[in-house]
Amino acid sequence: MRAGCFLKPSLVRDSAIISLILGVNLFGQNAETQSNNLITPTSVAGITIGANVGEARKFLRGTSFLRVEGEGIEIVDVQLNQKTLMYFYLEPTGEGAPADESTNIETIEVVDSRYRTSEGIHCGLKVSEVGKIYGKMLEFIVNDYDESENMPFSDRPENYQFTVEKSGGGYIIIKISVSDPAF
Repeated sequence: MRAGCFLKPSLVRDSAIISLILGVNLFGQNAETQSNNLITPTSVAGITIGANVGEARKFLRGTSFLRVEGEGIEIVDVQLNQKTLMYFYLEPTGEGAPADESTNIETIEVVDSRYRTSEGIHCGLKVSEVGKIYGKMLEFIVNDYDESENMPFSDRPENYQFTVEKSGGGYIIIKISVSDPAF
């Protein structure tokens, strides 16, 4: 007599269907998550430049929006589990009027490596790798306000700005900013 486990054909069929459904859901979530982390010349994670803070909350569920003090600039620090993902630089609201949910976003500054351009550019990437995609570096700009260092590339989209810092023997991207040049 052979020892073994015998399953009813209907149980095998039902198990296969459940496994298929679970697999589709898991892969679907992964693909959705990847597209929600996309940086484009006009948006980050589906949030377009010019959207208001309230609209941005819909795209970044589960995150905290914390107001940051800036010299004459309204800034929102977007965090997930107390880790900053990005900053929103808000449109001026007028003298003395505080920003609220209807205030528009002028610039989105990404500082977390999970957000990437369609070409794979992300925070933490070596500048030499960025150059392979966006052409040669045109100049090295030091921002007088915060002493950050920026590098424009010959073929980068106009709305992107890369902030870099020295790391080891070269430079890495630490911030990717997306803004409308009209602002």
